[in-house]
Amino acid sequence: MIRGENISVCAVIETHLKPDKLAEASNRCFGGWDWVSNSVHSQNSCRIVIGWDRNVVNVMILHMSRQTIFCLIESVDKNIKLYCNFIYAANCGIERRVLWNEIRTAANVVADKPWIMLGDFNVTMKADEHSSGSSLLTNDMQEFIECVNDVEMEDINSFGLFFTWIKSPAKPETSIMKKLDRILVNGSFMNYFKDAHGLFMPFLISDHSAAVLTFPKSLVKKRKSFRFSNFIVEKKEFLPTVEKEWKKDVKGYAMYKVVKKLKTLKHPMKKLSWKNGDLTARVDLCRENLRVWQKEMVQNPSIEISSLK
Repeated sequence: MIRGENISVCAVIETHLKPDKLAEASNRCFGGWDWVSNSVHSQNSCRIVIGWDRNVVNVMILHMSRQTIFCLIESVDKNIKLYCNFIYAANCGIERRVLWNEIRTAANVVADKPWIMLGDFNVTMKADEHSSGSSLLTNDMQEFIECVNDVEMEDINSFGLFFTWIKSPAKPETSIMKKLDRILVNGSFMNYFKDAHGLFMPFLISDHSAAVLTFPKSLVKKRKSFRFSNFIVEKKEFLPTVEKEWKKDVKGYAMYKVVKKLKTLKHPMKKLSWKNGDLTARVDLCRENLRVWQKEMVQNPSIEISSLK
């Protein structure tokens, strides 16, 4: 998803990662990116991990707690500068009051600068944000609304799924769905980034919808490096193909020879990847079918599962 959506800053919440597994998992997820977590505020497991591409953005952590990481994000080309709260709110309404106070404190730091909050707030804001419907406005909902009103933020213009959480992805026909995840912005953000918009993606293998905030034409895309799929090393033609290219005579310094031979391997590796057809396209097709199914399910929670197969 990070590659496909050209993401430069990514927060992973509700990770359940233990301290001894945090570094390994984060390095595998974010590759060469910088990353930080709020694991020091979680006794049992890490709740929020943020990774960012330092070639595109700089991230300064201003405050960190169990339920949020508050930071200043600035693009290296200076086109974007904004404050951001990544949120994973507690399940308990009493504990969420701590978060609401932290958000109000952050508002004093932000003043009139662009500011966004995104993540899992673990409480709905409106009665219709529940798949079974409700006419009640609970105390927890009212406290959330009061906090959002106090800091003068609102939902950004978004596309994709309306319900962002499903209780049981394995049993969608009996599951409850709610809008727990949001992208909230203040007035300054909307004035500075008029074309920015949100996207709530299908659940796929998660019980939450991934939320993506896009800034059209704000960040310069980097040229992608050459990579090949790991599965081709299992093909019988792999080693002979590498050996054939590596035996070619190249004049120059030792390092130049290595670089040159690696470049000559690009075309043979791509050809080998496509020998049995476009496997990536097949995976993308299966994933797209799942997205379509999940979108239809969210739009029509009462629809029969058999009619979607």
